[in-house]
Amino acid sequence: MRRRIFGLKKQYRLNSLLMMMALAATLCADAQPAYKIDLDNLPLTTLDGQPFELRNMQGQPILVTFWATWCRPCLDELEDLSQTLTALPDSFITIVAISDEQLPVIKQFAAENGYPFLFIKVHKQLARLGIYSIPSTYLLDEKGRLKYSVTGSATWSKGKYHKRIQRLH
Repeated sequence: MRRRIFGLKKQYRLNSLLMMMALAATLCADAQPAYKIDLDNLPLTTLDGQPFELRNMQGQPILVTFWATWCRPCLDELEDLSQTLTALPDSFITIVAISDEQLPVIKQFAAENGYPFLFIKVHKQLARLGIYSIPSTYLLDEKGRLKYSVTGSATWSKGKYHKRIQRLH
């Protein structure tokens, strides 16, 4: 009987270890498909407090990224997106950076970093919108159709993600 109990405990330890490894791999993985959300009905405002709707930007490709100032992978991705824009022709794509942080925090970040993005405030917590991990990035074509999405930091300035942007034209 003692052996059987010991064997079960050993099996539970093994199962627990395997589950923890799977969870860690999931949490640490880069560039997974992002959750689908309704990008057309988000409660958004510009840094000036004016209402903003993504659907009004149809006619040009858009890359929408959900981020936060405290998120190191988000900041790395924003830096890479800035480099991406410099490598592309003018007006090739517009980058919309959306955060649920307080408006003064977003304004300060935008002013200090000078990225050529459209910084936007969303008035709901990201989790209530179905965004459970950041950065979460959505690539839309000129008609506003979702072409690609990714959760986790991605390198947009080169490789397969850069090619996805280039295919929009």
